[in-house]
Amino acid sequence: MFIETYQPMDNIEKFDVADGAHVVQIVNAQRTWTKDKTKQMILVDLRVEGQRNQCNYQFRIVEGESFGMIMTNFFKMFGIQLGNFNFVTWLNMRAMGNFEHKRRTYNGREIESCELTSFAPIAQQPPMYGA
Repeated sequence: MFIETYQPMDNIEKFDVADGAHVVQIVNAQRTWTKDKTKQMILVDLRVEGQRNQCNYQFRIVEGESFGMIMTNFFKMFGIQLGNFNFVTWLNMRAMGNFEHKRRTYNGREIESCELTSFAPIAQQPPMYGA
């Protein structure tokens, strides 16, 4: 399917999970750019226990003055060695994520989205990749 055969789709799935704390697991991480190509970012795909469909949550860590603080917190919450940007070693690492439904105005329309509001560490981590 491409431009010539495009058809509008009904019922497009989006990420959704009940409000509250859920175990999140890293299933992919990559270095990429924001949509407008002005800033670098790390895009982390998280699988969430209890999610209502197969859509992963995408967590974005964007370059800027808060990058160091956000990245340090991320490393600590997931039990990843500080400064380890070898994304393969992040796979399957887990933390607790707190989710909340929020209403926002986007392009003049009011929408509801399920957002990750914070992380907390969990005691048990899977074995380190390559250990």
